[in-house]
Amino acid sequence: PTAFPEEAEAVAVPTTAVGTRPVAALDATDRARLLSGAHHDPHALLGAHPIPGGVVFRVLRPYAESVAVVVDGRRTELRGVGDGLFSGVLPLDTIPEYLLSVTYAGHAYEVQDPYRFLPALGEVDLHLIGEGRHEELWRALGAHPMTHQGVTGTRFTVWAPNAQGVRVCGDFCHWDGTAYPMRSLGSSGVWELFLPGIGEGTPYKFDITRP
Repeated sequence: PTAFPEEAEAVAVPTTAVGTRPVAALDATDRARLLSGAHHDPHALLGAHPIPGGVVFRVLRPYAESVAVVVDGRRTELRGVGDGLFSGVLPLDTIPEYLLSVTYAGHAYEVQDPYRFLPALGEVDLHLIGEGRHEELWRALGAHPMTHQGVTGTRFTVWAPNAQGVRVCGDFCHWDGTAYPMRSLGSSGVWELFLPGIGEGTPYKFDITRP
């Protein structure tokens, strides 16, 4: 696949001369579970996280030629570490506002990182779902276009209490959900992922990994 629909326009941004530092490899078990779609908390691995000496960025984009982090208009390449994973450390004190620059077939596309967002489903909904008392499940589960943390996109949620992992896919990713594992929201049985740039009417399905 080349560009995904949410990555609609190629952009050119300056490249900084300072690259990212290498980051310690993911735990082998975590990496295997992430790549197989069986990780309950991909947000703990992907996205941006503070560590001693900087901020580590990890991105999973299996079909990308390269991935960079864009901060204040400056593009810094991440290092490919195999299986579509890219990572690196920037010498920052705090997690910045950032975009990803993802290159497919020689064209770079600036996109939001789905793994920088907090859960888009509230605690009351989760509590009621967990107790089996939610009377408006159609409002809580499925696909719901919304603005979350100032960004427009779609919240995907599904109740799958016995799943080992869940991924979402659709025509926005050529029906390959490898890059979009969802997180389990505690003991509620609900899995969630907010995808920026996905609008109303987008076909989708959930890829559920069973025990």
